[in-house]
Amino acid sequence: MPIISILICTLNDRIRQAANVLLPPHEDICYVVSFQYTDDIFLTMVPDVLRSRADVTLLPLPQTGISANRNNALKHCATHLAIIADDDAQLVSWHGGNMRNAIPFEAEAVITLPKDNKNDLLELAADYKETFNDEYKGIENDIQVLVEEVEKPANVVPQEIQDNLVDAIYAAHNGVWRYIPSIPDIVETSSNLAIVDIESGDVYKENRCNN
Repeated sequence: MPIISILICTLNDRIRQAANVLLPPHEDICYVVSFQYTDDIFLTMVPDVLRSRADVTLLPLPQTGISANRNNALKHCATHLAIIADDDAQLVSWHGGNMRNAIPFEAEAVITLPKDNKNDLLELAADYKETFNDEYKGIENDIQVLVEEVEKPANVVPQEIQDNLVDAIYAAHNGVWRYIPSIPDIVETSSNLAIVDIESGDVYKENRCNN
């Protein structure tokens, strides 16, 4: 019985690359592929492996919009854990934090994505801004999530490296590890993600651990 779903959201001819996300079959992993298309011709481009593997659920969706695509995948997710693996955005750079002994208060990333997805990105940023401000109300006020256009970069981070980097950052512990047993409200050990720098093929990440 799978315990985690990998949700792949794709559009039109990019369905050809969706099969590249698949790992060798494993009993703990399944895949949900939400495939938006604007013409029936794209239905002929679906790789055979997406139709034949028992651990893959293929969901054609005759509309566009990144939110609709993700919602379609989430609606058909049958596990408690899920990873959203969009195929349209590519990482160029990521900078956050500048002091190893301080919690960063801002970060910025440059990504590339199809022009057709610009409005979807703006909508997603607005959703995250609302979510962050609601979650951290009373702790941090007026959190901003901003989007602006920049010149097209000459290079992007290769997909496999990008995925590994993002997974590693997500996996890094950020926060309390242990409280003092005899004084439950006092932190004994913690770790904070202090600096992330990804640029031109170079990667630097630093965590600060306190005891």
